[in-house]
Amino acid sequence: IRRESGSDEAKVFNLVRGLQREVENDSESDAVLRPLKERAERVLEDLEEYKTSGLAAMDQLGALAREKEEAIEAARNSGLSKRAFAVYWVLRDEASLESAGVEPTDLAHTYRLSGGSVPDARKVAGDVLVFQDISSQRVGALLADSPGSPVLDLCAAPGGKSRLLAETSTVVAGDRRLKRLQTMRRLGCRGIQLLAMDAEHPLPFRRQFGRILVDAPCSGTGTLARNPEIKWRLKPEDLDSLSARQERILENALDALAPAGQLVYATCSLEPEENQHVVAEAAARRPGWQACKALSTIPGTDSGDGFQAWRIRRPAH
Repeated sequence: IRRESGSDEAKVFNLVRGLQREVENDSESDAVLRPLKERAERVLEDLEEYKTSGLAAMDQLGALAREKEEAIEAARNSGLSKRAFAVYWVLRDEASLESAGVEPTDLAHTYRLSGGSVPDARKVAGDVLVFQDISSQRVGALLADSPGSPVLDLCAAPGGKSRLLAETSTVVAGDRRLKRLQTMRRLGCRGIQLLAMDAEHPLPFRRQFGRILVDAPCSGTGTLARNPEIKWRLKPEDLDSLSARQERILENALDALAPAGQLVYATCSLEPEENQHVVAEAAARRPGWQACKALSTIPGTDSGDGFQAWRIRRPAH
């Protein structure tokens, strides 16, 4: 199938891929959405075999897309969605969470929707309810355990980890994509200073930071359950270019780390080239600096996406 921008085939492919991504890694939600996904894949097969036209396929996919939205909403309202979500800042009435079908997790300010509905949870939490993968939240929590000093969050958009860190500290959040920073501003970022910058280049600071988070751009292989198209899109040579980019970002971040400070380097990738190889290369250039693995989550074994995180400490002297 051609995937050129604007072609009927590309539009159908993207609709099918979007439906594939909506099937959550949860047996009950999967049971609700899988029949729709299978029907969408049959439409795609008919298009490939010239059994239907692009326009006819678009009509069929349009109807399926509407059914998909209805099915997702029904699943969420019936309590089938079990994604963890974070409630940042202060809840109006934390005691009433249980009545809304929400249960706490082992992370502070993080709850899981177990038997209630999204609307009920929003009545309790108001506008400060934010959905975020629980493994992603664990990365932010690695620096939240030492509150007080300002935090530099590189590659910060869409801002979930910055929000978590802003609970207890001032955060400087940088990203090279201005539009994503503007989205963070619209979503509300109390205690967060937004800064457009490219971390692949020397950072624009005269000061150093005691805590730095580098949630590096990566292949995303830890998110295959939600993004199955990665296995078709990713090529072996991509890992070389990604790791080179990650090394540049990490080097610039380490230059901004204050004595006795700590940096957390994380990816949602399971590939050694993007994780321990990058960290080992950086640590080898800095004798006396300590690097150790701080987090490792595996899809299917642990809740949430697959994340790898490393903590790097700079000596005090």
